[in-house]
This record gives sequence, C-alpha cells and structure tokens, in this order.
Amino acid sequence: MSRIDGGTSDHSGAMGGGVVGDRGDADDGDAGLESCLEALLIASDGPLRPADAARILGVSADRVDEALSSLSRDYDGGGSSGGRVRGFALRRMTRGWQLVSRPEYASLVSRLSGSGPSAVLSSAALEALAIIAYKQPMTRAQVSAIRGVGSDGVIRMLIVRDLVEERGEDAETHAALLSTTDEFLDRMGMSSLDQLPDLAPLLPDSAQDALRWDPR
Repeated sequence: MSRIDGGTSDHSGAMGGGVVGDRGDADDGDAGLESCLEALLIASDGPLRPADAARILGVSADRVDEALSSLSRDYDGGGSSGGRVRGFALRRMTRGWQLVSRPEYASLVSRLSGSGPSAVLSSAALEALAIIAYKQPMTRAQVSAIRGVGSDGVIRMLIVRDLVEERGEDAETHAALLSTTDEFLDRMGMSSLDQLPDLAPLLPDSAQDALRWDPR
C-alpha cells in the first residue's frame, strides 16, 4: 500500500499490517488523522463509511466518526480553527460521509459539469418523486391517481436513476410498492426521511387534500 506522503511511495510495508507507513500519518494526533480522512474522502467514489476508514487507517470507528464530525464543523466555519466557510461541506449521508458542494453554488457547479437536459429530472419526474417521497410506500396506480395522469414512464426513469425502487407488494392488489432509495437521500443531503421539509405551509388546500388522499 502506498504511503500518503505528498507524492512518494513506499511499497515495503505489509498490506494491512498496522505499520504506520501503511496508514499515512493517522497516528500523528487528530490533525494527522483528519488529513488521512481528507485523502480518503477525495479518493472515494461514494460516501465513506467510518468502519471502512477505521479498517484502512488502523484506528477505531468512533475516533474516525469524531474526526469526520470535527472536519464537518471546520468546513462550516464553526470548528476550533475558526476558519472561513468553505465552498464545500462534509455531510453524513445514509451510507457514510461525503464531500458535497454547497447549494448556493449549484448554478456555478452545473456550468462546470456541463449537465445536459438528460441529467436533469423533468417536472413530471420531480412531481412523481415528491409524491413517492412523502407518501411511500405506494403503488404506481396510486401515484398516477394523485397526479391525474399515467406515471409508468417517469417511475421507470426514477428507478433507472436509482432514486426509487420496488420494495414489497400491496397486500390487496399485490402490486409492487415504491419507495425512495438511499441514493435519493444522499442526493438530497439527508440521512433520513424525517428530514424532509414540511410541505403543508407551501401548498394550496387542493394540493394538501391530494397528498392526504389515499386512493386505495
């Protein structure tokens, strides 16, 4: 395993043998651990699980979680270092910790990524996704009844995007039940559905009635 030392490598250590050289500077106090975690966060393809980081670095998962929480506060400008708020944040997702750009820079990031129309959910897909998120679990027929239009196409696209999945079946109709996925929570920057905002103050009475209605 390569030593994290600013570009040089040392392949003489045994893999997973608990040698300091195999763990970068994880033993060099909290600052060293945080530096190692930053390297793992940057290299990770998805959320970083504390248990995985602990195994790689040879420290306890609790210590990793504490260090990640400290980094998150630092990036938000509220840590012991008293630094500025960064353009990115470190957030605890359902599957671990992940670096994300702050929402206020979304338009800037979209220009860099060159996101085309295919990368953006249509208004119909967003509508169906919102209904499923707030009313789950529910069937395709129930989504269509609330929307007043067939929804098979947009639901199929949401499943392909890994935002919605089939989970169980309705006891009466045996139709597949739809629920949101962990990927949906990660994209929303939430760790649980309890963090969904309350829609009631934002909706007209007719829309609130539709969300409360159960078309079984």
